[in-house]
Amino acid sequence: MKHRARMAFLLLTVLIDTMGISIVMPVMPRLLESMSHLGANTVVREGGLLLSIYALAQFFTSPILGSISDRVGRRPILLIALLAYAIDYVCMGFAPNVAWLFLGRLIAGVAGATMVTINAYAADVTQPEERTKAFGLIGATFGIGFITGPMIGGALATISVRAPFFGAAALAFMNVLYGFFVLPESLPREKRTKAIPAQAHPLQSILEMAQRPHLYTLLLAYFFQQLAFSVFPSTWTYYCAWRFDWSPALIGVSLACSGILMAAVQGVLVNHAVKRFGARRTIICSAALSCLVFCGYGAANQTWMMFAFMLCGAAMFFMTPALTALLSQRISAVEQGTLQGILAAILGITMMIGPLLATQIFAAFSARNAVIHLPGAAFFFASCMMGVAGCIAWFATKQYVFRTNDRIASLVQTVSWEGTAGTKESVIAP
Repeated sequence: MKHRARMAFLLLTVLIDTMGISIVMPVMPRLLESMSHLGANTVVREGGLLLSIYALAQFFTSPILGSISDRVGRRPILLIALLAYAIDYVCMGFAPNVAWLFLGRLIAGVAGATMVTINAYAADVTQPEERTKAFGLIGATFGIGFITGPMIGGALATISVRAPFFGAAALAFMNVLYGFFVLPESLPREKRTKAIPAQAHPLQSILEMAQRPHLYTLLLAYFFQQLAFSVFPSTWTYYCAWRFDWSPALIGVSLACSGILMAAVQGVLVNHAVKRFGARRTIICSAALSCLVFCGYGAANQTWMMFAFMLCGAAMFFMTPALTALLSQRISAVEQGTLQGILAAILGITMMIGPLLATQIFAAFSARNAVIHLPGAAFFFASCMMGVAGCIAWFATKQYVFRTNDRIASLVQTVSWEGTAGTKESVIAP
């Protein structure tokens, strides 16, 4: 019963966190427009800064919180993080100006280690042979949240542009109360580690891991891949609202469709793909097809084209879990948590750089006085970054013979939904 209660809390946490983020995405352009009285192609700059301030705070605090959770336990860190998210949504719901939105994102970023701690908690309470099933449930729940959240947000937006924020805050507060009264600690005192200051420094941990053979090139490929993916949370809603005049409801539908594709690929198909074709081919083919899909988004000029390319874009969801599985295979079992923290730090770097670049590119090339009018330029930039990631991955795995594809496939099933190392913005990618 205790095990069921623990897993129920984790699944509910994933569901609420995912729904909370995806609920507010369809209305963010209109909220910023109402505050600044500017067009979607201009307020996208502020949207990019909101993502960057969140990533900046998360980059410096995630390794610290991860290290603290190893010393004091998972439960207090989870509860604090969830409370911070609830406060964030309230701040954004009542925000009288853009400055309040930045305050809310800063608060959420400081405690934004929820998924990393959830993954560690799940590993604490399950046996090794049960972890694939446990992470599979977490992944399925993530997909459900990302499917239902945008649709709920689009429906609430018909009431008020701020209603989705209050809905997300209510869900987060309910989760805090549930966790406070139900969730037990998963990490016994005898298994807790002592303080190691170097591990709490994000750059130090990256540099230490990157010095190992067969790791630094894959970490570099992961960096460019996530840099490419950052175009979605930073520009998708603004791009679709400005170029195609999509309503919040239609934006919510598009995000829900993306969630369905993500659930199908990462929950089922990627495992079979790695078993049949190997991790190397899966990664390289996913990168190549992703390049084409990004170009398709940038060139599309009608709504139906966006949905058509979205269907083809399911191929891009293969790369993250397969790449993360390879990284997981190349380090020892006791360092898996360290790897997740490093991937979180890398993701934090890309989420600081990527949204700023993507939003600036979109705003510059969609302006009326632009020298070259190319509204889809941000997606072409993402295509180039994905191409770089694919080339690096190809060279990194060229001389590595994958004779353990079955094991890698099992790892893929485990990390399919944690491949983003604990941050949620990175997987919000139609």
